[in-house]
Amino acid sequence: MNLRCGFRRMIFALAIISSIFATVGGIATVLTERNRVRIYLRRGQETLRFERETLANLQADPVSSWWISREAQADRIAKQSAEIEELKRSFWINLSKEELVGLCIMVGLGGAVVGYVGTWLALWFGGLAIYKLIKWLILGFRDNTGGKNGAQGKLFQPY
Repeated sequence: MNLRCGFRRMIFALAIISSIFATVGGIATVLTERNRVRIYLRRGQETLRFERETLANLQADPVSSWWISREAQADRIAKQSAEIEELKRSFWINLSKEELVGLCIMVGLGGAVVGYVGTWLALWFGGLAIYKLIKWLILGFRDNTGGKNGAQGKLFQPY
């Protein structure tokens, strides 16, 4: 079997494998980011609900409110409410299922192309560099001056 053909087959197989990994990685990144934002929104809503219940309890029982001011609690609730409203308007929350599927398809195709081409180029140029290095190491110490006695290709002798 020709060595060059075997090298091409190996590069092709590795490029296919890396394109699959890049596709899965891209889709997993999109889904993880969307899930992270949704969990953050859910936790923020639960915290806001708890803070509002705490403020309502403080207003009903004036004896227990000596350690925290109602104004500070109301300011914190207003700040959290603004953060949650901003989060509700974010890209990941307003993304419908159809748009999410389309985004996953685009990221998957892009990851496949980038993984395939990147691996192909990296291995091809890496293999070419190793080939040139080996060729330089093996043939680099030959005297290619083409002297009068036909000494071309003989090992270089400094003395």
